[in-house]
Amino acid sequence: MKLGLKTKNTLKLISQLPLIILFVASCCTLYISFDQYKSANKLKKQISNTKILNNLAINMGNELEIGSIYLNSKGEMNQNIINKQYALTNKSIEDFKSAFNTSEHKKLLKKIGLKLEKLEENRIKILSTDPDFRRELFEYYASINQIILDHIKDLKIRSFNQDLTLLGKSLLMAYENIEYLGQERYLILQMLIKGKKLNKNETLKWLNVLEKTKSFNLDYLPHGSTQKSIKHILDQEKNKMIFENVKSIKSDLTLSISNGNPQTKPNQWFLLMNDKINIFKTIADKIQKDLNAQIDKYNFMLILIFIAASILCFLSLILMLIGFSLSKQNAKNITKLEQIFKATKSQEKLDLQSLDGTNKAYNIIHQSIENMEEDKRVAQREDAAKSLFLANISHGIRTPLNGIIGFTELLKGTDIQGEKLEFVEIIEKSSEDLLKVLNEVLDLSKIQSNKTKTENMLFSPMEEFENAVELYGPKAAEKNIRLNFFMDPSLSNKLIGDLAKVKEVIINLLSNAVKFTPENGNIDVNIKRIGHCPTTAKVYFSVEDNGIGIQNEKLNQIFDPFSQEDDTIAKKYGGTGLGLSISSELVSLMGGKLEVSSKKGQGSKFFFTLKFEEVSSDKAEEKNPYLDYQALIFSKDENDLKYINLMKDYLGYFNIQTNVYENLDQLEKYIKNGFGNILFLNFDLLGEEKCKKYAKMQIPSILIIKPTYQNRLEEFNTKYITPVFEPLNATKLIKALDKHKKLISSVTIPSPTKEQKDILIFKKSPIESKIFTILAKKLDLNSDCSQDLNDFMSKIKNEKYSIILFDYEIENIDLDAVSKQIKISQNQGTTSILFADTLSTIEPKIDYKFTKIIQEPIDKIKLENIIKEYI
Repeated sequence: MKLGLKTKNTLKLISQLPLIILFVASCCTLYISFDQYKSANKLKKQISNTKILNNLAINMGNELEIGSIYLNSKGEMNQNIINKQYALTNKSIEDFKSAFNTSEHKKLLKKIGLKLEKLEENRIKILSTDPDFRRELFEYYASINQIILDHIKDLKIRSFNQDLTLLGKSLLMAYENIEYLGQERYLILQMLIKGKKLNKNETLKWLNVLEKTKSFNLDYLPHGSTQKSIKHILDQEKNKMIFENVKSIKSDLTLSISNGNPQTKPNQWFLLMNDKINIFKTIADKIQKDLNAQIDKYNFMLILIFIAASILCFLSLILMLIGFSLSKQNAKNITKLEQIFKATKSQEKLDLQSLDGTNKAYNIIHQSIENMEEDKRVAQREDAAKSLFLANISHGIRTPLNGIIGFTELLKGTDIQGEKLEFVEIIEKSSEDLLKVLNEVLDLSKIQSNKTKTENMLFSPMEEFENAVELYGPKAAEKNIRLNFFMDPSLSNKLIGDLAKVKEVIINLLSNAVKFTPENGNIDVNIKRIGHCPTTAKVYFSVEDNGIGIQNEKLNQIFDPFSQEDDTIAKKYGGTGLGLSISSELVSLMGGKLEVSSKKGQGSKFFFTLKFEEVSSDKAEEKNPYLDYQALIFSKDENDLKYINLMKDYLGYFNIQTNVYENLDQLEKYIKNGFGNILFLNFDLLGEEKCKKYAKMQIPSILIIKPTYQNRLEEFNTKYITPVFEPLNATKLIKALDKHKKLISSVTIPSPTKEQKDILIFKKSPIESKIFTILAKKLDLNSDCSQDLNDFMSKIKNEKYSIILFDYEIENIDLDAVSKQIKISQNQGTTSILFADTLSTIEPKIDYKFTKIIQEPIDKIKLENIIKEYI
């Protein structure tokens, strides 16, 4: 018989019902344990209060009997004895009032309180030895003790624990016994004092009390240590003797009831009964002590139960919530599964809300998975066949292709020129491109067929990685791309790893970066150590560009074979789309993972981390040879931040102090303040003219230039300037720093302002400009000509010149604006010479105060002398 249970309801029934039962049970246990804990504490308080009442009753009884003896002695008894008892009674009264001053005991407190109001009055009567007060005295004290006794009798000891109940009842029995012993003591004491036999009522009262003093029974106590302890108290020889003496006196008293001639003395009876009462007080104290210990033990157990129940309650509640959430999630999953089956248009009609429907669905899914596995195996076989075909065809093509390349090289070595040579070079380039594609296909084929293995070898990371990046310096320079490269100088020891594969990955990533980065872009390569371990080097590699970037949704397939972002990329940039796939597989083979982060239009960053075995060097650690170096790095603007950080990283490793300057004024300020003995210049940032100015400054400098300027290497390479081709790396930097070692310690850096001898010429006529240029050259000065006012104003703002020659004959000149800027230059030590047709044209403006005013036509000899005067 099939059950028509819905899956959702079945899961709810299975998961929720036991938890609900557990929750309810734990809540009930929580309530019961808390209630029992309160009951146990209430019992403890009840027992404590009963002891206080019993002490009050004992002291009231003692006061009654001592008062009777005092009355009988007619004041001859020592009054200190009765005063001492009064003090004990007063203490018991205070304890009673303090403990019972609650709403629960309001009635008892009021009842006893009314009786106690006459206590002082009765005490005065006792001390006055009024013989008529004897009967009234007994009735007063007996009435108070009767209230206490009735209260003790009415107490109901309730507890969920049987042992606690039995101990509590036994304690109350002990207190009752003490009270009745006190009454018996008083009755017999009165008879002994009067020396008369008891009347009928007194005899009946005594016999009644006598019967009640026998009410305490050990059998009421629970079997255990308490019963044994009390039995031990009763079996003590001293206590047995007390009981025997009391029994003997009672026999004598029984005879005296008839003849009225008791042999026992009042004091003897009083002391013996006191001893017996004290025995029962000891028993009561023992029972109370054990009872309190049992209550504490019981409470501790209840606390543990309470904690356990609380935890179970909380856990069951959490599990119920989780179960509800899972049930809800399961319902969602079933709904999604139904939608999937509807979307697949399955002919099988399924009720996924039932167990049968779910089983059928699982069978269908299982069959689908098996079909997919079979399809996967077929695809893998086809892929293997395709790889084999590609490998075979690649080998088949590469053989004749090698012949084409070889004979092309031989053909280039023959005497061919012009168009024929161009054709041969095209054939050679195309053959090399085709060979590269074939090699990539073969590499991918080997990787996919698991034929590629790691081949570890000993290598120098500094040398090998720098060489790999260096290969792309010229290619980056062709597109005027700035190639920033940081090679961690701490990777100086040799490593063991698959160097060939690491270099192949670096080259593939750099090739893509150069290909997809536009002209004037940036590429940043980082190879640095992560952490420190004496035997293992963990190295981080990254290649970042600001090229075209990749769409976010295409990032997950960028490492698939033959995959590019879209068809337009392949058409525009070319390539097979295998480079990244091969790189990813190689990095994975070496134990790493090639990752990418990219934003469309902003560039891409490819990075991975590999571990290498590090071989420690036997060389002793050398002293840092560059501690005396103080570097000044030229920066054009904030866009040079990556370049500046790169330089600081390199120099920081060698503990070389660095500062950044943006213009000659800042440079001069640093030098005047005693900082800076080597400059780091970038040809792209400075420009050719400024580089020439730095060449005259005789300050040790390292000039970073692109490989495209290789034919001008000798031009830049001077005593004070060392050119370094991009990309800069640790090896190049060390060589350049070492070259300037002697100059650093001996060079005296001149002030750039004092050495400056340039002339700025502003003339309308190109012919006259040429004349002044020749004149400047004759005086061994650099000249700069300008025929446009805006260009002229820009130059005097941004550059520093020793002399400015200004032609006022040019029309529409705002002499006011020009002279203000020239005056700023004069304040910086520049000489300004004004040319004018006639002096009258500038007389109204004579306040402009040029350094020198010359009237045209110009006397060249005179001008030459003036220039010599100011230089």
